[in-house]
Amino acid sequence: MIKYDEIIKTSLLEVVRESLRLTAKNGLPVEGNHFYISFATDKSGVIIPAFLKEKYPKEMTIVLQNSFSNLKVEEGSLDSTCFSVDLKFSGIVSTVKVPFKAIKSFYDPFANFALQFDFKLTSNKDETEPNEPKTSNESPKKQEENASNGKIIDFNSFKKK
Repeated sequence: MIKYDEIIKTSLLEVVRESLRLTAKNGLPVEGNHFYISFATDKSGVIIPAFLKEKYPKEMTIVLQNSFSNLKVEEGSLDSTCFSVDLKFSGIVSTVKVPFKAIKSFYDPFANFALQFDFKLTSNKDETEPNEPKTSNESPKKQEENASNGKIIDFNSFKKK
């Protein structure tokens, strides 16, 4: 079975990585722009100061705005790469290192752009079912009526004419 949720998550994490890569190279795009990044603090590879780990044992949100520095984005597979950044917490500069796979959400309020990574796609089909055609005793007219009750979507109805 194709794991669409993992394919989508990897693609969207690449959007986050490229946004951070561009920010590391050029700074934030415009004055007032900033990013909110939430991540699981209990994931392997996350490095944060002990006082933050104690305060945020499961999840933490950081803001990349005016007072961040040394933003670095690793190249390679998203499964094994991180970004790191120096941030101030109560006046103390600390390095935060986050694997991309630990990111739970990314939000750019200036662009009104948000990504959420805690999702699972669902399927109505039992994974153990064979891929055999279904037969029905219903008449073709009855099957067509059932199809219009939300089981089949005609994408042509969404096209602008």
